[in-house]
Amino acid sequence: MQNIPRSLLIIIVGAVLVRLVLFFLIDFNFGEQGFFTGDSTAFYQTAKNIISGHGFSRSADYPFSPDARFPPLYPLFIAVSLQISGSIIPLVIFQLLLASLLPIFIWKISGFMTESLGVRTLASGLAAFEPLSIILSILLITDLFSVFFLISAIYFFMKGYGNSEKKQIIFSGIMLGFSVLTKPNAQFLFILGMGVLVWGVFNRYRGSFKEAMSRVLLFVISFLLVLSPWLLRNYAVFGSFSVSNTGFRNVYTDLAVSVLNFETGRPYAEIEDEITNEFARKYGVQNLEENPALGKDLLKEGLKIMVERPWAVLGTLFITWNSFFTQDLYLYFMERFDLVRDFKIDFSPSLVLVREGPLKLLSLVWERTGGYLLIPIVGRLFWVAVNFLWVAGLILAIRQGGSAKITAVFLAVIILYYVLTSTVAGFSDQGRHRFPASLPMFILASYAFFELVGKLKTINYRF
Repeated sequence: MQNIPRSLLIIIVGAVLVRLVLFFLIDFNFGEQGFFTGDSTAFYQTAKNIISGHGFSRSADYPFSPDARFPPLYPLFIAVSLQISGSIIPLVIFQLLLASLLPIFIWKISGFMTESLGVRTLASGLAAFEPLSIILSILLITDLFSVFFLISAIYFFMKGYGNSEKKQIIFSGIMLGFSVLTKPNAQFLFILGMGVLVWGVFNRYRGSFKEAMSRVLLFVISFLLVLSPWLLRNYAVFGSFSVSNTGFRNVYTDLAVSVLNFETGRPYAEIEDEITNEFARKYGVQNLEENPALGKDLLKEGLKIMVERPWAVLGTLFITWNSFFTQDLYLYFMERFDLVRDFKIDFSPSLVLVREGPLKLLSLVWERTGGYLLIPIVGRLFWVAVNFLWVAGLILAIRQGGSAKITAVFLAVIILYYVLTSTVAGFSDQGRHRFPASLPMFILASYAFFELVGKLKTINYRF
């Protein structure tokens, strides 16, 4: 990480300053509660229970039952912050500083594709200043840490892939393990890593089984060593080696609910309560969120609901994937931080889009938001452009061949991995779930932008 180019240094400093300004504005106007969102309260309560000697539990009262809804690392970070100052502020400041270092890894990973300073600067700049990435990096949620560990793992993996030094592969496995212990979404990426290592090493060393297996084993062992204490704890307490009880559970409590919501148009929360109670009665359990051993049963029941409704599943997938690729959440967070007045959106924009078309959707949103409709339109257009460009970047890099092709395909597979794994969240805030994939998107999109600009210049020169 030495000899940081001037353009990258400017990006890093700018990233710190922008996040500090937002941090002070939130803290001044809302206090610590301004950094809470979604599952923040659960993380915070778990951290307090850890400090009080009640272990990894989310209950605020006795008997403090063990919990495995979330992996342990983020509550531990909160607990350290609380122990240091009695506040979450040190952790939030550390997050914003860590987020400002992400452009370094984006710069390095982009370098595996091209030496172009323009590409590397644009990709790093997008990673530093894209609004949703800025916001997610200072909220009391797992996203920043899990993505930082993930991007670190990708960097070390790609460096070790083309290097004879095996320590890079070990670092990659460790960082991937930390990412999973922060947020479980990346837990199956180690299987992808194993496959890439076997394929790559066999090609490079002409079928050397020993060389291939040594790298695979180092990667898997380093990954599992990081995870093993938590996996053993869950097996001892719940009889399951699952990292958390999300994932399979979400197929039932999120994706299946979204399918029923699409089919019937009934309120999402009403459907969720109904099928949750139905599962609890059928299997004789009280809380679906506490026990990861219920995962296989929740998966089975969720798949049963979807198999019976194939057309609703197709509609749900269309909405979910459209949201993953284009949802910006810019207006949502502007409301959240009182930058604009609250708008009462008493309908599902995605359902209206599918059932009644874009003109009806624009009409309804205009009635609620007026001129502020421009914000989500600009946000969506930005992400449409990013998606067009990253796909173009993939195609151009494949045609280029060499390291550009290998890097582009690897990044595209990671993007598609998050598309598929985020599907289980259904009608959720898919813009947030896209965060890990957005960074590879920025790299490929930046590559396409400068490649296409170069081709246009060539055409103009000829004419």
